[in-house]
Order: sequence, then C-alpha cells, then structure tokens
Amino acid sequence: MNEIAIITIPQERALEVFTTEKGLDPYIDQVKAQVEGFVPDVTTKKGRDEIASLAHRVARSKTAMDSIGKDVVAELKKQPQLVDAERKRMRDQMDDLKAEIRKPLTEWEAAEEKRKAAHESAIANIALLMQDYHELDSAEISGRLAKVGEFVVDESLEEYQEKAAITKDQATEVLKAALAKQLAREQEQEELNRLRQQEQERREEEARQRQQQQEAATDEPAKASTAPASEPTQEVVPPQANQQPAKRDPVNDHRILINQEAAQSLIDNGIDALDAHTIVRLVADGEVRHIKIHY
Repeated sequence: MNEIAIITIPQERALEVFTTEKGLDPYIDQVKAQVEGFVPDVTTKKGRDEIASLAHRVARSKTAMDSIGKDVVAELKKQPQLVDAERKRMRDQMDDLKAEIRKPLTEWEAAEEKRKAAHESAIANIALLMQDYHELDSAEISGRLAKVGEFVVDESLEEYQEKAAITKDQATEVLKAALAKQLAREQEQEELNRLRQQEQERREEEARQRQQQQEAATDEPAKASTAPASEPTQEVVPPQANQQPAKRDPVNDHRILINQEAAQSLIDNGIDALDAHTIVRLVADGEVRHIKIHY
C-alpha cells in the first residue's frame, strides 16, 4: 500500500475555505482518493496493521484541518474586540472634537446661566423681606423697608428690570402696611401699660390711705383713755332695729351694669379679667382719650 499523505489547508486560504459553503469538500475528496481501491485484509497481521495505519492517517488529516479551523475561529473572535476598541477610539476623538468646537458656546451658556441666577437671587431676596414679618417689631419692619428702598432697579438688571420693579413695589406696599399696623399695636400696648401703671398707683394709694385709717383707728382708744375724766363722753346711739336701709340709686345701678357688660366683652375677647375691669373704670372716669361709655 502506498503511503497516504496528511491533508492540510494553506494558512493563507483558511478563512476563505472555512467561510465558503462546502469549501472543505476538495480536501475531503483528496483524503477519499487516497483510500480508494484499498482492500482490507483482516486474515493476516500485516493486513490488520494496514487497516489501522490507514484509519490513523485519515484521523490525522481530520485533526490537521480542524486545527486550522480552530485557528480561524480564534482569529474571528479577536475581531469583535478589535472592532470595539476602534469604535471607542473613534468615539473619544469625536467627543473631544465636539467639545472643542462647542467650547465657546458652552462658556457663553455658563456665563448666561450665572448672570440670570444673580438677578433672580437679588429679586428673591427682596421678595423674602415681605414674608414672615408678623412677629417683628416696628424697628425690624423699618429695617426691612430700608433694605427694600436700597434695592436699585435700573438697566443693570437687563430683562429682569420690570420683574424687579414689580417685586420692589409689592414689598414696599406690604411692609408699609405692616409697619402702620405694628406701630398702632405698639401704641395701644403703650397706652395699656400706662393705664395699668395708673391703676397700680391708684391701688397703692388706696392701700396707703387704708393703712393710715387703720393706724388712726388704732390710736383713737389710746387717746380716749388718756383724756381728762371731766370730759363728757359722746354717747353712741345704736341703730334702731326698725331703721330702713338706704335707698339704691337706679342710675348708679345702671352704670354698674353697663360697666360690667363692657368688662365682660373685653374678657370674652381675651383680655385679663383684672385688666378688663381696670380699663372700663378708667374709661368711665375719662382717663382714656377718645373713648367714652354712653350710659
């Protein structure tokens, strides 16, 4: 039997052969041609060895061609990675080129955003001044009003000039109204404090007079015990059992009723009871300006 050659595929043609439909058929046919006409003989050892050798040669041709195919696949698997790497390189360069071209516009947009933010922040600060002012005193409200007045509205505000003017006018109006109300409240509080002070002084004076009367009453028995015996003592006439009580003054009763109702109205509106009665008494006595009770 002639020696059978190992069939293989040239490396330069491998990709073409394996990617063409039935591209391996010529090489398979070469292997088949080498074994055509072989007559196997299993009756002798030599014949059996020839059969085994021929089969081994066919297997080696198979292995050789398959190995080349594996190399082709390995190379093909590298190609997606190469393609992806090249795609990334291209994207990076295109992004850099885009950023370079757009740089002037990007810088302008950033400056424009900063400019608008500065105007909007200034206007927002003015708007904040007319919020949460209800707990402030008149000095604090006046301070806010001064800050609003210091806010300059001119061409430097560009397209925000109209909005700034409207906001400033609104803040000025709101704070002026708030200041007027707060001044009125503070004046009312000052007046109430004055009335309380007068009431306190009146009570202290009454207490002092009562103390003096008590001291005088205490001194009377002592004076009487030291007086000369020849002085006649004044007889104290006990009241008659059938003595009639003093008549009540209906006009005075009416005034008391009106005063009580006025005090109760103040109490119902949150005024302390003692303060309410004090205020009504002072009004009734003409101690409060511009206020009068009509009985």
